[in-house]
Amino acid sequence: MESKERIAYLKGLLDGLRPQDETQVKVYAAIVDALDALADEVERHSDELREQTEMVEELNEFCESLEDDMEEIEKIVNDMSGEMEEEETDEDEEDFETVYQSAVCPKCGHRFYYQPELYEEDEPVQCPKCAETFERKED
Repeated sequence: MESKERIAYLKGLLDGLRPQDETQVKVYAAIVDALDALADEVERHSDELREQTEMVEELNEFCESLEDDMEEIEKIVNDMSGEMEEEETDEDEEDFETVYQSAVCPKCGHRFYYQPELYEEDEPVQCPKCAETFERKED
């Protein structure tokens, strides 16, 4: 409120001086009005700045809280993934041991893959496209 008080002081001085020239009175009054308008605008901007500063502080606190929560979640996920890796290691090894063999149907020419371990020694292979059965060739 310092600027408002100074403007009020100027008004008091002008009233005490009582200039004789009407033009001077108008000029001084216009200057005081302009200063008063500027003081109002500065005060309004100061209030807005204070509000925005408070909002930024609240957002900062919220972000810090989120960061703490994320760190906690990361620790939990890392712990869980470590346990899951130990459990899945055996299963993963089995997946890589699966062997596929390619075959081409002599009737329709369709190329496909099958697992030889699922068939008995002399069991024929069936084409998934035309259902033709044929002897498989071992590589």
